[in-house]
Amino acid sequence: MTDALDAWYDSLARCAGCVCVADEDAEDPPDPRTPEFTVLRREAATVAPTLSMLLEAADAGDIATVRAIVGAGGLDLDAADDVDSYSALLTAAEAGHADVVGALLDAGASVDAPRDSYGRTPLCAAAVAGRADVVERLVAAGADVDAADGDGRSVLWATCALRHLDVAAILARGACDVDAADADGDTALDFAVKHGHADVADFLRRRGAADRNAGRLSLSSSSNGGTSP
Repeated sequence: MTDALDAWYDSLARCAGCVCVADEDAEDPPDPRTPEFTVLRREAATVAPTLSMLLEAADAGDIATVRAIVGAGGLDLDAADDVDSYSALLTAAEAGHADVVGALLDAGASVDAPRDSYGRTPLCAAAVAGRADVVERLVAAGADVDAADGDGRSVLWATCALRHLDVAAILARGACDVDAADADGDTALDFAVKHGHADVADFLRRRGAADRNAGRLSLSSSSNGGTSP
């Protein structure tokens, strides 16, 4: 039996103990040194981990439980929930838990699939949430840097719209298409100009974005207090 499974069973036993003593108004889980805990642990060994358990652990950044669940086997790591089609990898990526993302990738989770109900990949979810360390890890793992969401917005487009330029710089190093347009034909630079985001426009122009709006917005990020990586 692996240490990971030991941790998994102990965790389940503690939870079972909390349930068992709830009616007695006891606040603490059973002491693992007691015979009662040993019984609970034996019963817990028959409980198979579920997708909801994995998603909850991924969202909380509980790396020990994620590893234990993965080690227990029997779960499709690319399975998604029935609400927003979130997989464990996308959940961890959006929440910014780089260690959990790494563990799931190492265990065989697909870096780009499945997409959530908004058409986003884990990379897009992490990028729009401003999770630079997670984005770095996903790009290094081969994530599609040009993947578009359900509205046709590329990862870079969505990231620039939210002005996460540290994340955009990582995507640019990954050779993403700086001229990718959304469903309306607007590029990230078009959006920046329309909304007065001089720092984003400067960032994109310096990375070779096609300028259909030359002269319409100052190249200087100092005009709005922004900085450009």
